Amino acid sequence: MRTLSVLLLALLVAPVLAQNMIMTFQGQLRDNGSPANGTYSMTFGLFSVASGGTAIATFGPVNVSVSNGLFTQELTYPRTAINGGARWIEVAVAGTTLAPRSKINETPMATYAHQAGTVPWSGVTGAPMGADAWAFTHTDIRNANAGFVGIGARDPVGVLHVKDALDFDDQIQDLHSGYGYTGSPGLWQTFQPGVAGELTGVTVLLYTSQEFPDIVVRIHEGELGAVIADERFTLLGPAGYAIRHIPITSRPMLAQDQTYTIFIATPWGQSYWAVREGDSYPRGRAISNDALDFWFTTHMKTGDTDSLVASRGRIGIGTVQPTETLDVRGNVFVDNAVKLSASDRPMVVRQHTPFTGGNKAGYGRWGLFMEPARLFLGVPGSDYGGPGRLTLGGWLADGTMQPWLTILSANGNVGIGQDSPGFPLNFANTLGDKVSFHGNSGAHYGIGIQGGLLQIHTDVASSDIAFGYGTSASMTEAMRIKGNGNVGIGTNAPTARLHVVGGAIRPAVGNSSAAGISFPFDPGGGSGDDAFIRYYVGSGEDTKLLIGINNDFDDDLSFWQAGAERMTLYNGNVGIGTNQPPYRLTIQGGEIRFLTTGGATLYRLANFNDAGEMATLGPNGTRNTVLGQDSSSANRGLFAAFDDAGASRALVYVNASNQGIVAANVKAFREFAPNDPEHDYWYASLEGPEAAMYVRGTAQLINGRAVVQLPDHFAEMAVEGTMTVLLTPMTVNTKGLGIVSQSLAGIEVGELDNGRGTFPFHWEAKAVRKGYEEWKVKRPWYEVGVHPHELQEAWEARLKSIESQKNAGKQ
Repeated sequence: MRTLSVLLLALLVAPVLAQNMIMTFQGQLRDNGSPANGTYSMTFGLFSVASGGTAIATFGPVNVSVSNGLFTQELTYPRTAINGGARWIEVAVAGTTLAPRSKINETPMATYAHQAGTVPWSGVTGAPMGADAWAFTHTDIRNANAGFVGIGARDPVGVLHVKDALDFDDQIQDLHSGYGYTGSPGLWQTFQPGVAGELTGVTVLLYTSQEFPDIVVRIHEGELGAVIADERFTLLGPAGYAIRHIPITSRPMLAQDQTYTIFIATPWGQSYWAVREGDSYPRGRAISNDALDFWFTTHMKTGDTDSLVASRGRIGIGTVQPTETLDVRGNVFVDNAVKLSASDRPMVVRQHTPFTGGNKAGYGRWGLFMEPARLFLGVPGSDYGGPGRLTLGGWLADGTMQPWLTILSANGNVGIGQDSPGFPLNFANTLGDKVSFHGNSGAHYGIGIQGGLLQIHTDVASSDIAFGYGTSASMTEAMRIKGNGNVGIGTNAPTARLHVVGGAIRPAVGNSSAAGISFPFDPGGGSGDDAFIRYYVGSGEDTKLLIGINNDFDDDLSFWQAGAERMTLYNGNVGIGTNQPPYRLTIQGGEIRFLTTGGATLYRLANFNDAGEMATLGPNGTRNTVLGQDSSSANRGLFAAFDDAGASRALVYVNASNQGIVAANVKAFREFAPNDPEHDYWYASLEGPEAAMYVRGTAQLINGRAVVQLPDHFAEMAVEGTMTVLLTPMTVNTKGLGIVSQSLAGIEVGELDNGRGTFPFHWEAKAVRKGYEEWKVKRPWYEVGVHPHELQEAWEARLKSIESQKNAGKQ
């Protein structure tokens, strides 16, 4: 069961306009015997009787907050419902009427007293001083019918209603120079008001040397027409020209854009009035000069305004219908701090495009809002009247706005020096520094713009720019640009213009200057020179790596290793060891080897003593043949054949005497067997310790004598005194043949015992060849066919070969 106890009932707090009254109702609510807590729907009925009857007025239902059984609620009833008679309030909670009703008792602060009724002040003895000022004159009065007070308000609409005049300064002029003067009757200037209203005063620039009373100022209709204001004032110091404000106490009404005249006359006969500087006043003229006009300002009262209205617990300044506790229509000046307690609600807003729901319902969307743990400065978003702008800027002297920071509500774009940012962050379209990350003047870490150039820079050459991930205090660096221009990827200490560590450089695929690696064009001037490395597809899956240099035949493509150019392509030729190869393949220095798939050498082309040598090698790695030069001279040729141990067994070479030598274990000639195609004939040559030659033939012995003429070639090639002769008779009927005499020219033969036989015989003559008289049979093993740098290798091969021969002989 719910019960209600009334703790305090305060009567009228404030009138609301002229129709309603507000009172505060306080009570105690118990629910099932305990103090209630929570929000309850309540309805408050106003009755003229303690029970029964019909409600005069009803307030609610409204949601009322109850804490520990206590609640307070402001009640609004029509003013006509409270006219001095007894009144009771009946409370219903969630549709359940609580009893008894609570009587509204009279208090010293009652709005309407039973005893006073409608008795007027007139005729009342003991009326307070100044009571007559509150008569029903409807100007600066208390309206007894409505209970309102008006100051300057003929029909106050609230408990307190104050009206004030609206003043307007017209014909404002800033500059003046020189003056005009004249005698009687005085100086005058015509003008046309820019607004309609009462003329309350004029400001002019007059000269004086002392105090002068009775200065005449008149206002005429038209140009010196009917006088509508006639004033007198005293001209005070200081001496010289000074601004003088002349009040017009009669306040004549002036029409907008109509012509009027200001007339000024001084008692001393001459008036001194400053003129405008450099231009004429387009809406009037002066007596002294049509081209120049006097300096003046007119002051107009154009009407009045509602300065202050108190109604329904609300105060309006500049409005007769305040919608908030304090409703100000106009500018507000605060000489100290403004303290706001918005409790997560709007704080300062422009009442425009208001919210339609939530705790901001009815408040405009332009302003300062307090949100949970957030101070929010906002404008209408893109879905409601946007785009709005939030701008921080400055005013120039001519009144032009200079935007410093602009935020668009439609998309959140931010402009710095840019009033219409088209991107999330947009700077002014000017060249120069844009962002400084460190440093507030001079060289700094930042971003700038110059013509056709985006600049990202540090402050000094020793400072770097790094890219990576993580945080500033703990960043994993991926790339660094040094102040000297070197770029490091994977390293923070690049030593070249591009220094890559821990990864590959992967250029674009293609056979054009836009792909691969392309070097600068025409570095030496001219045109058409370029160099590149490209990787591209020929057809299907066939690809090609192309390294090239273009334009001239004498443009080189070289490979550098160990401090020198090792291979060069020049004029279509390939050079190894030379950078200007004259032939399709030119090798200078070193040797060439052809290897098996297992790495064993098959062929070797080498340079020894500045002469070429070509060797073939067997699978065991030892040489089979060598085509080269004699070890004693690079200018004499040699051919050597080697056994399986690597020892030379057959030589064809030219010795130091330029003699061609054939040296081998066996000398033989080979011919096909004419009648046996499956076999060959091999004839071994005679061998001996001398380099000998022979001639042979058949001669005829006649009567026991014969002379054999030796061939000229034998006589020319043989050494005199070294010839030996062999004679063979072709008959058994002789005692034999002998040499009568011999020389390289011929041989004289005779039959032994002075025989006189006649028969044929064979002869053979041998002699040492000229130039071979000193033929050595036993020589050092390394004399022929062994290069000095191969001595050890050749010696080991020789011993192996001798051992192999010995073993073969034992078998």
